[in-house]
Amino acid sequence: MVDTINEEKTPAQKAQEAGLTFEEAPELTPSQVPDTKTAAVSQSTPQEVAQHLLDVPHVPVKKPRRKRLGTCIFITLLFGLGIWLSSQLRFFVSPETSSENSTDVSSPNLFATPTPDERALNATGSGSLSQWQTVSVSALGSILKSVTYQLPQVVLLPTCDGSGCPSSGTNFSGGTRFTVAARGRGERLPDFRGAILTDVNGKEFTMRQVRVGGKDVYEYVGDFIGRTGGGYQFTKMRGVLVSVSDTESVEFNHFSPVGILTDFAADDVIFDQIIESVKIPATSSATEK
Repeated sequence: MVDTINEEKTPAQKAQEAGLTFEEAPELTPSQVPDTKTAAVSQSTPQEVAQHLLDVPHVPVKKPRRKRLGTCIFITLLFGLGIWLSSQLRFFVSPETSSENSTDVSSPNLFATPTPDERALNATGSGSLSQWQTVSVSALGSILKSVTYQLPQVVLLPTCDGSGCPSSGTNFSGGTRFTVAARGRGERLPDFRGAILTDVNGKEFTMRQVRVGGKDVYEYVGDFIGRTGGGYQFTKMRGVLVSVSDTESVEFNHFSPVGILTDFAADDVIFDQIIESVKIPATSSATEK
């Protein structure tokens, strides 16, 4: 018995047996393969094309950064603000020597903080004048050099304010600044008797001729926030001009610096006692009543 093997015929063989011709499909190169996406787009409607474009992911355009420029501007402004603030605080922290129009009021280099004992002594009058120390006026003329006054023992001796020593000063126990200046012919500062005294901003002091400590003096009072010629600020000031001759005088004053807590009333009592202690040489033309 012979087994029959049926071989499967190809489509070409079947077509040949049926009397049909069969052409092989030509091979297509990659350049001849139709682009289905392009064909699909070309056959799509305008609405479908727009929708296809919207589906494309958007890539944001990077703009140049200006953070570095902004940071530099901010640092510059901050630095300028710091310089401005330091210049404003300089008056309160380290005041410089200053003077008023027509008069000299020098700021202290250091403000000593009075102890409780000093404040108590100051409030009770700092003892009798016999226990005070005698000080001579710092002046160029021989007559003014002979003028003396007294200070409480707890108060340091005055030192020169600025170059040339136009005035000298010290600190009272209550915190106010006390200054002395020789004025008139041959001195560093002029005599302002008869003139209207103002600060650098034009604020006028109240002036009058009064009797203090048994002496006729020219008194001026400034109960306002003012500024001296050198830029120093004060909150209150009182001073007198003691006549020594027709062309010479000695100025005494005390004031409360801005930013310093003072006992002006207590120091004012000491100030009057100092004026009372002033001794004028008998050779001068001034008379003491």
